[in-house]
Amino acid sequence: MSVAFNQLEASVLGQPVSSFKSRSSALSAVQAMRQRTTVLHQILESSALAAVLMSPRLTLGQYAVVLSAWGGAWRVLEAHIATAACSPGLAELAPRPRAELAEQDLACLGVSTLMEAERQRHAARHVQLFDIDSDAELLGVYYVLRGSMLGAKLIGRHLHEVLGLDAASGAAFFASTDESSLPWPRWLERWNQSLQQEQAIDAAVQGAVKTFSYLLDWFEACAPSALDRAAQTRAPAGSIG
Repeated sequence: MSVAFNQLEASVLGQPVSSFKSRSSALSAVQAMRQRTTVLHQILESSALAAVLMSPRLTLGQYAVVLSAWGGAWRVLEAHIATAACSPGLAELAPRPRAELAEQDLACLGVSTLMEAERQRHAARHVQLFDIDSDAELLGVYYVLRGSMLGAKLIGRHLHEVLGLDAASGAAFFASTDESSLPWPRWLERWNQSLQQEQAIDAAVQGAVKTFSYLLDWFEACAPSALDRAAQTRAPAGSIG
């Protein structure tokens, strides 16, 4: 990861919630999270593997290659957070697993999932997972994953416009809604209520920053090979590899 991002990450983690408060009122967990992670969110959105998906010239083959990189990131991360201890009362906030949707999409597009799995194992060897030390940190991870579904909907609409794909034809990872979870406004309210103390809010922000850092590391590890293959690929023909 770039030195600039590492410095930015250290800067965010080094600022407690109290440094963002006004004299009249304390920030809610949602406000603190937005103020302290907006720049990281923007960096992720502008990364090569995110930006290519919104290209008006995106081809089906290019989409399949990039989707594989996204799905690999989610597969490793979801397996990791599944091992983290979580209080029973917070289970309703756990985002729906999405890695399996990417695998279904790849199969639908005729991609060789065996070969793609090997490529993702290669990426995983170059990306370090992070510790999740508390419920509050886990809630920070949840915030990033659940919130990512909002951006996914925008990508899903773009995929339908450019490639004619929907949740049933190869774009479930981006186009599917989380019907098993609370609606976003209710989810955010419940999430905010679970983080009332400054220390917990700080920990949640730390969990979110760790998640953004992991995703950026993964995208950076995958980007050169994925974009090279995407540039050479026009459309799936039985399988991509």
